[in-house]
Amino acid sequence: MKKYISKLTFAIVVALVTSLGAALPAMAEPEPPVAVQAAITKRIAAPTGTTIPASSFTFDFQQMARDRATGNLSVMGSEHISFIETTLSASVSFTAGADPMAETGDFLAGVAWPHAGDFIFRVSERHNTNIFADYEHMVYSNEQFTVVVTVVNHEGKLIPTGAFAVPATPGTPGTLPQDSDPTSKVDPTPGTPGEPGTYSNLRFTNTFTRDIIGTLNNPALEVTNKVVGDHANLVLPFEFTMQLQIPAEALNRDAPFAFAEPAVATILNAAGESVRTIPLVGIPNPEGPPSDFTLSFTLSDGERLVIPVLPTGTSFTVSETQQPEYSGELEVRIGGEPAASYAAGEGINFGMSMARNISDAGRNAADFTNTHHHSPLTGLVIGSMPILVAIIGATLILSMMVASRSRQRIEQMSLTY
Repeated sequence: MKKYISKLTFAIVVALVTSLGAALPAMAEPEPPVAVQAAITKRIAAPTGTTIPASSFTFDFQQMARDRATGNLSVMGSEHISFIETTLSASVSFTAGADPMAETGDFLAGVAWPHAGDFIFRVSERHNTNIFADYEHMVYSNEQFTVVVTVVNHEGKLIPTGAFAVPATPGTPGTLPQDSDPTSKVDPTPGTPGEPGTYSNLRFTNTFTRDIIGTLNNPALEVTNKVVGDHANLVLPFEFTMQLQIPAEALNRDAPFAFAEPAVATILNAAGESVRTIPLVGIPNPEGPPSDFTLSFTLSDGERLVIPVLPTGTSFTVSETQQPEYSGELEVRIGGEPAASYAAGEGINFGMSMARNISDAGRNAADFTNTHHHSPLTGLVIGSMPILVAIIGATLILSMMVASRSRQRIEQMSLTY
């Protein structure tokens, strides 16, 4: 028995020595540090239906120094020992109609670090880096981030091994990120910088809006009415109601969108001539200018209501009060493409089931078609029965001829007393 225990003990000792022999080199030779990458994400917020224009954005880095007594940060100068001579920079570009998210390259690549330690930067977006048309509006980001980069020594090289950031309040000295709420920290390295879908949380958001500047014959939005049927009343007015909602981005920008005073829509006839104007009634908004408008109007056959100028992304709903003996159809076009269609039976009110956002890519319209259903009157309608008229006429003539002969025979008969 002792012999077996000795053999088991010997096996356990050999296994431990073997495992330690494998572990000690690993413990003695840790994995070399990997240089961290950091990128900035640019997001452009825009109302639905707005195409993002070709544009580019630049981000500025200021190296910061910490006051050990107060913890506040101030801009570092070349007289400080931790000052880096390399100018950090990052930029990103959008092609026309691109996805509204893009990411810069690695802004830590190629930096000549003077020594190991923590390096602090204040990052902000440079404004007015693009030139747009008068009807295009870009609101640049005022966000700022404090970024901390940790640099270590390894085999005679300086390698950045970590980077994180926290939002910074513009215009205030701020404190080091580790002195703030840990939940506010963001990781600027979720994936490969510049690769779509691996966007950094170090994010700056701009807002872009575009106004559709149209004309009466090529408006931003129109509602048309077509009446069909052999017996349809082409001058019968059909009643409509519409609601408009201006996107918040257009109201909150530096140059907010405003209707010309007074705010009106125009009714055109089939020849494209102005017939009348309809006021747009704004719903009061306690926080600023009204964003919601309503209007009521009538359209006969061939007439259309037009609003020449609106911000892209304005949402609208429209409905019709159906006339007796008519059934309606509605086709909605957004950006020149069919977006939805609706139909209603005779005498049933109908309209759009949800709001639609106008696009700057083409025609935006609600096209109504009202079909008349004719019900002919019952009874004898002479005007529509020419054969019966001829028969009746022939019968009258024959009756007159018979009556005339009978009279002649009576007159020729002899009278006897």
